[in-house]
Amino acid sequence: MTSDTQPTVPAVSVVVRTGRLKGKRYRLFPGMIIGRGEQAHLYLPDFKVSRQHARIDLTTDGFGLEDRQSHNGTFVNGEAIDSRFLRDGDIIHIGGTRLEVIYNQPAPVRSMTPTESEEGAPTIMSQLDMRTPPTLDTLLSNDYYEALGIPSPDAVKKTAPDLLNKALQKTRNFAIVYGIARTLRQAGGMDELLQQAMDHILKVIQADRAYILQVDPNTGDLLPVVSHHRNYDEDGGELEVSQSILEWVIREKQAVLCSDAASDQRFQDKGSIVLYNIRSVLSVPMIHADQVIGVIQLDALGGGSDFSEDDLDLLGTIAPLLAIAIENARLFEAQAKTIAELRAAHEKIIKAQEQLVGKEKMAIVGQITAGLTHEIRNLMGPFMLADLLQAEYPDDERIQDYANLMLEAYGRIGSLVEEIRRLARGEQPNLEMAENDIEKTIHSVLRFARCDQQVQQHRLIPECQTVPSFVYDEGRIKQVLINLIRNATQAMEVPGDIHIRSLMDPDNPQMACVVVADQGAGIPADIQDKIWEPFFSTKDEGGTGLGLDVCKGIIQSHEGTISCESQLGVGTTMTVRLPLKKK
Repeated sequence: MTSDTQPTVPAVSVVVRTGRLKGKRYRLFPGMIIGRGEQAHLYLPDFKVSRQHARIDLTTDGFGLEDRQSHNGTFVNGEAIDSRFLRDGDIIHIGGTRLEVIYNQPAPVRSMTPTESEEGAPTIMSQLDMRTPPTLDTLLSNDYYEALGIPSPDAVKKTAPDLLNKALQKTRNFAIVYGIARTLRQAGGMDELLQQAMDHILKVIQADRAYILQVDPNTGDLLPVVSHHRNYDEDGGELEVSQSILEWVIREKQAVLCSDAASDQRFQDKGSIVLYNIRSVLSVPMIHADQVIGVIQLDALGGGSDFSEDDLDLLGTIAPLLAIAIENARLFEAQAKTIAELRAAHEKIIKAQEQLVGKEKMAIVGQITAGLTHEIRNLMGPFMLADLLQAEYPDDERIQDYANLMLEAYGRIGSLVEEIRRLARGEQPNLEMAENDIEKTIHSVLRFARCDQQVQQHRLIPECQTVPSFVYDEGRIKQVLINLIRNATQAMEVPGDIHIRSLMDPDNPQMACVVVADQGAGIPADIQDKIWEPFFSTKDEGGTGLGLDVCKGIIQSHEGTISCESQLGVGTTMTVRLPLKKK
């Protein structure tokens, strides 16, 4: 079925419709071998296909298909054939692969080798439909090696060196694909995933420029995420790609290999291709759920070597793996974001519930306080006898001192009841600001506190440095210090020392410090921030959890701060800082 004449016949191609190479298009030429062997021009990785299964020849009547005594036969439109002329639309069955014959416009035909192309014709090396990319999942291991053309140990000695090299190259490609698949499973994030994938690709495909671009799911824009330039750093220069090539690959959902991009009729912006000095292009879409989510593109510049169909097959196998990994990474990031949002919302709900419970408790406290205030004030009447004692015994210092303590306690009880009432209503305390001496205030507090039986078990040690007088509500500050001293004594299971210091703030000369330090059990670090919350108490049933909250409110109303430092088994230090304000 050969001829030396020069007929005018249609240009003919075959498109793979089923099988592992679905979507690929091949231009027919005289002497073209279809099979599974390394000598095949149209290579079908199918163990049901013979090594030289069928041959394409050319006569004056057009292209014909000849079966090469294959094991499983060659079929055209469902009929077994020995030889047959091919017509437009014929369906060829070879093994598990179905190929459709496509006639293009008539063109002059001349005898040519598989490596030659018609003068002036666009250089379309190969296309690959990425909607159903090739996969080796269905092959058993032995079938896989046979499909790759890897000879058995007995046949190695009979195999030509060039065929062995090709088999080794395909084995190396398989190892690269396996390495990429393993890397994608272990990558920590999207950036690491894409960068490692690029590193693996460039180990086996030599390219002057390489890009991985992703489609923005919100805008649809194609954004470069990883780039490699052989002659300068990754961040140097701008993205130099042909927009026409990218648009074609995304629109057709096909991988493309061009050996001479500037002469390829599929791409319209040849000016940019020439401008960017692109000689050969390998561009493969990454498709997930029939949507293009990105593109892998490799460029060989002028003067460099072209890419091969082996490179296209390898990149066509890598792209689906990378697409799945990208989508999994996106889903993982979205899941992590959702979990974080849910956790934040849950914490917000818990905090709102705690605030609501606190408000309800404060409302109850307010109701109870309103009822108790009247009764307490009625019961405090006998305290006023202290005035009579002072008037009757003006020269008795002890009676005068005791009477003063009683009157001070009377004032403190009234102030405390009023403080709780205001706290329950969310009101700020009324301050009676005056210039006072903090050292005198501390000694007054110690004299009053020593009347408490629990405090009497411990030694109160004042350590007052020189601090100038400044403006504060002495009654409120006494209330704070007494509360801190009582907390210190309750934290100490055995008698010990409680130090009360006054000094200038070493970090801010405009602030005075009052420090209460105990030798108690200490407060665990995980609850130190909670001690300021209303109704939180470390005293089990022995405390209301309102003392420190009240103290904090009083100090903040003075535009000061109160802080806690505590160490388990060592003790707790409470520090009050007050601004040195004058009248």
